[in-house]
Amino acid sequence: MTELIKQRLVGMLIVVIAGVIFIPDLLDGKKELVKEEFKKIPEKPIFEQKPVISEFDKQAVAAEVESAKPLTSEVANDTPSSAVPLPSDKSKTAETQAQVVDKATPQATVSNIEPKQQSATTEKPENTGSQAKPAATSFEKNAWVLRLGTFRNKPNVDALLSKLEDAGVTTFVKPVEAKAGTLYRVFVGPELDKSSLETAQKTLKDLTGLDGKITQFEPVN
Repeated sequence: MTELIKQRLVGMLIVVIAGVIFIPDLLDGKKELVKEEFKKIPEKPIFEQKPVISEFDKQAVAAEVESAKPLTSEVANDTPSSAVPLPSDKSKTAETQAQVVDKATPQATVSNIEPKQQSATTEKPENTGSQAKPAATSFEKNAWVLRLGTFRNKPNVDALLSKLEDAGVTTFVKPVEAKAGTLYRVFVGPELDKSSLETAQKTLKDLTGLDGKITQFEPVN
């Protein structure tokens, strides 16, 4: 029994293998291969360029040249006859030369005068200011003033100044800008001698009731 079963199994395997191999070919039938045909593109043609020579009529050109020659000769012959000389007027040229000479002479005189004026202006001495400056600077450094006080009311300042002027005292006012407004400082002087201000300070205290303070003089700009 075992041998019969083996033989049957072998036969079945052979049939299955044969079916797997041959059945697809039987079902598909004949296979047709489709080939696509490609057209070949022709190569670019090579052109030989030759210079183009334009042919012209030599006889026509020679005829035109010959016809043009007489025209130039006629023009050359006509120019001397057609040229008319302009009349020369000697009197007019003389007058114009005289006018040019007359116009040139004032310029010469002006040019001679201008350097003199420039030399005159340059010769002016300007040393007066420089000579006076050392004296002013020395006065500003060595002068003294008596500051009576600082006031807010302008009428009170004017009244104080009039009282001092009546007494023969030299005074001046220096306004000062502050947050509260404009303040006015009243000074007596200036004086080069500080001791004279010290003596005047006592008399001014009796006159105005103000002690004051002696300080160095600062000029008002």
